[in-house]
Amino acid sequence: MIVEPGPFTTSLFPSSPQPEGAEGRSTSYPAAVHEAYAGMGAAFEGLFADPEAPTDPAIAVDAIAEIVAMAPGTRPFRTCLGVDFGVRDRNAALEPLDAGLLEALGMTSFATLAPAIDGSDGAVTFVFDQTATSSTTFAGTFAASGAVSDSGTTEDALTITSDEGASPLVGTFRRTVTGEKGTFVLTGDVTVDLSDLAAANVNGSWRVELATGAYAGHTGECAVSGAADLTLPRPRGSVRYAGQLRGIQETTR
Repeated sequence: MIVEPGPFTTSLFPSSPQPEGAEGRSTSYPAAVHEAYAGMGAAFEGLFADPEAPTDPAIAVDAIAEIVAMAPGTRPFRTCLGVDFGVRDRNAALEPLDAGLLEALGMTSFATLAPAIDGSDGAVTFVFDQTATSSTTFAGTFAASGAVSDSGTTEDALTITSDEGASPLVGTFRRTVTGEKGTFVLTGDVTVDLSDLAAANVNGSWRVELATGAYAGHTGECAVSGAADLTLPRPRGSVRYAGQLRGIQETTR
C-alpha cells in the first residue's frame, strides 16, 4: 500500500506542520492508516525474517477495509494497493498472504489471469515476408518467436536518404506490426547492397517506437538482416529482426 499526500498533513511528511493528538499521533492522520502501515509492515517483515511466521493477513485487511470504507472525498490521503503476482515464483511463502488479501478484498479473479506472453524480458525474433506495394512501401506477414510468440500482418514505409541510383541504398523505415495480441511500431535505419539485385542484402537496426494491446510498455532494439529480389516487377524479400525486448507483462489486464 502506498499512502500519498492529500489535502491534510500527515506524519508521513515531516516537512508539513504536525499538530499532535492523543498518543502523539497527528490529529489529521487517522488510526486506520497507522494500523494498515503497521499491520502490513509486520506481516511482510515477519515473512522475510522467519519462514515459519504466520501469514494471516487479517490485520492488514481490516485496516485496508476501514480506509476503503471512508466516503469519497473524506480521506486525508490517496491510496494505491497493488500485488505482484509474479512473486509466487520467487517466494512461495507469500502465497497464503496473497490469497488471503485477494479473497478479503473480493479480487480472487485476479489470481487466475491468463499469461499473455510466455517467459519474461528476453530475446525475440521477427521474420517478415513482404512484397513491394510501391517504390517505397511494402506489405506482408510476420511471425514472432522467443519472448513474444505471435503472428499477423505488417506494413513498412521506407524513406530513402541516399542519392538516386547510389549503392548501397540508405534509408529509414517505419514498420507497423499487427499481431493477434497487440501492435508494434518499429522504426530504424536500413542499408541495402545493390551489387546483386536478385539477392540484395539488407542490414540495419530497429527499435520499438510504440507498442499497444498486450505489448503496451514494451521497449527494445537490435539488428535487421535479410535479402530481397529486386529484379521482380514487384520486389519481394524476407527480413529478420533479432533483438531484445524489455517491459514484457506477465499477465493480461
